[in-house]
Amino acid sequence: MKEHGQEENLSSRRRPTLERVQETRHRPRQRLIRHVRGINQRRIEEIGLREGSSLRKSEVKWLVRLLEIEPKKLVAPASFDLRLKVQKAVFLLHHLKASPFTDYLFSLYLHGPYCPDLAKDYYGLEKVRAKKVRLDQKHLETLRWFVSNDERWLEVASSIISIKDRYADVTRERIFSTLTLSKPWVSEDVFESVMSDLERKEL
Repeated sequence: MKEHGQEENLSSRRRPTLERVQETRHRPRQRLIRHVRGINQRRIEEIGLREGSSLRKSEVKWLVRLLEIEPKKLVAPASFDLRLKVQKAVFLLHHLKASPFTDYLFSLYLHGPYCPDLAKDYYGLEKVRAKKVRLDQKHLETLRWFVSNDERWLEVASSIISIKDRYADVTRERIFSTLTLSKPWVSEDVFESVMSDLERKEL
């Protein structure tokens, strides 16, 4: 059942009348709280903000352009490989402690480290103005090298880094066994090749 005033436009909500105030006083307290929260959430959605993510969109757009990706292509159903590249690029910067990308929190998913908040951000970049991020030159070079590899390499490499970040002093054998729990297709040869690549870059 629709609550009273739901069909009114937003501008009318901003100018509460005496009659509306009197009616509101008679609502149960919890219903009033839900009503106000509902209005606030709709207003947030209308101006394109999400709590905890809005301040990073400008930097994400800058990164997407650095990766030579058109923001509008990220929302295309067939652009999984582009979204994966953005996820892994931000994950690497998070690992390198490059601000503001340290704000994103990653968990291991089927295709490696993934952040839902980041996904929300890059799905709404078209009307956002890019803001340049001052990256350390070494970090920038490492990032460019990292994303120059193909999607399977990125998936394996970022997963290895995530495992090493999560478990202190983890052995090579433990990294491989943990990795293959979710990626049984990774052979020892592939694993050793990617590990060597990362070690050369001190990752």
